[in-house]
Amino acid sequence: MDAAALEQMNMMLRVGIKTPQIYSSFVQTAGGFQNLPFLKRDMYNQIGKQRRIIGGDATACLKFLESTAQANPGIQLDYDLFGDVVAFDATYRKNKYMCPLVVFSGVNHHNQMIVFAAVLVANENEQTYTWLLQQFLDAMESKAPGCVITDGHGAMKKAIEAVFPEAYHRLCAWHLLRNSTSNLSNPRFTSKFKKCMLFDYEVWEFEDHWHYMVDALGLSDNQWVSDLYSRRRMWATAHIRGNFFGGFRTTSRCEGLHSMLGKFVQSRHNLRDFVEQFMRCISQMRSREAHSDLLSVVGEPVLQSPFHDLERSAAKKLTRAIFFNFRPMFFRACTPKVRTHTWTQTSDTFTLCRSANVRREWQVCHYSDSNSFKCSCLRMESLGIPCDHIVAVLVHLEMTDIPDSLVLDRWSKSARSKVRAFVEKGPFCWDSTITCRNWMLNDLCREMSVLACRNEAEFADMTDKVLHKIARLKEIEDSGDAVGLNEVGEASTLEGCVRDPQLVRCQKRQRKETVKGVKRCGLCRQREHNQVSCHLNPNSRMNTQEGASYFGGEGEGETGTMEDSSEEEEVTVCQQICLVVLFI
Repeated sequence: MDAAALEQMNMMLRVGIKTPQIYSSFVQTAGGFQNLPFLKRDMYNQIGKQRRIIGGDATACLKFLESTAQANPGIQLDYDLFGDVVAFDATYRKNKYMCPLVVFSGVNHHNQMIVFAAVLVANENEQTYTWLLQQFLDAMESKAPGCVITDGHGAMKKAIEAVFPEAYHRLCAWHLLRNSTSNLSNPRFTSKFKKCMLFDYEVWEFEDHWHYMVDALGLSDNQWVSDLYSRRRMWATAHIRGNFFGGFRTTSRCEGLHSMLGKFVQSRHNLRDFVEQFMRCISQMRSREAHSDLLSVVGEPVLQSPFHDLERSAAKKLTRAIFFNFRPMFFRACTPKVRTHTWTQTSDTFTLCRSANVRREWQVCHYSDSNSFKCSCLRMESLGIPCDHIVAVLVHLEMTDIPDSLVLDRWSKSARSKVRAFVEKGPFCWDSTITCRNWMLNDLCREMSVLACRNEAEFADMTDKVLHKIARLKEIEDSGDAVGLNEVGEASTLEGCVRDPQLVRCQKRQRKETVKGVKRCGLCRQREHNQVSCHLNPNSRMNTQEGASYFGGEGEGETGTMEDSSEEEEVTVCQQICLVVLFI
């Protein structure tokens, strides 16, 4: 295999194509097996040779990560922009060592999931998670997240308290609902608990609904319910209100990443292959973000609310996805009415209520010096999107433009451009410069080949020129003038080899035995046996032995020959096998 074939093979391996398919592609391109100068075994030998040159799976993985860190600062820049909210979740069976994969994720300015970091760990105890969060903090230049959301893992909770003491910890709503179902098996409790957790109650309303629910269902003495209530500040919207979570309620976004990651990585992948395929997945996520950037600046959405000026202003400042989440506030702003208006030296306070519920009021403060607004519902502080009460005050003040104080930088169209580091370092480097040049030359050469092969004179002339150019480039490379990167990842500062990880044995989950899970005999409905050995089955082993004793006479079972006994046992076994097959 020459250098061109090796490069093409490695490129196909990087995109997840298997070796047999790669060899079939070479055969198809060459016009048949007889025109290909190497065998499939030669490809496997070259792949093994490259891995032996690297010196080990873990060493190759670290070298690849080093080269990626130098060429791609995107993950650190993502965290600088959108690292105020971080979700932690783990997935399994994504590599041949069965190491759990812990993903640190958040949301970007298009409300899309974005990955800050991913870690392969050998176990999930408190010491490992504490080390993990410390390494994450060091990698992100000691910038801790403001809020974190997890599935409630005990070791992870203790690690967050130790490393991120100032971060607000929220529990995943989906995991809580699943735990309520498995611990209580009460649909009424699950339904009412979901309302207490997700509805936008005031604190006193939440307390009334909770105690009424517990008393009505007779769960006052239930230990699990008591422990759940003691952690209410980690899951109840009434208590979480005012802490920015960017719309994060569950870790289901991470489940979406796991599904997407399954299209790139498999359990047969080693560490280096896993990391390379994982970066391909991240690259695809960034391409979606680039597409969303294009959709946000091309065209204008159709104005639908009665307040066209305010809606048009919001559409110009917010990304398309965030604007669509904010637009319902313009319709809801038609119902709140300003009841009173109080002036102070620093602010103006507006009291609003709805005509259908005059007993519930909201206070909106307008600070004229900074042209900022603050509502008692704290929706702006929780989601980063103005509430309908603030929009109603804007209409009352006859404003035609959304103030900049109501547009968070993380939700704006110019979120990327407002970070100095992103402007200085430029856009993301999705692929290396060498790879991009290779793809460009391949495209040009393919087009040249299609055109030159149609004319014999052009074909001969182009062949001579290409051979001459290849010879000159080889001379330059042999002289050492060309500086490039090899396939593994170059300029590595690693010394020696790092030991490969050991295979992690995943612990089996204990299944809770239920009434439906108890196996019973299909004939007598008793436990500890099945239909094959049941006494009601005429072909069972017990009944066959009794029948033999009856027909053979008393004592004949003892005086019978060894051959007769073995034949009877063989017949009995065959009958049992036939019955098992029929039952299956």
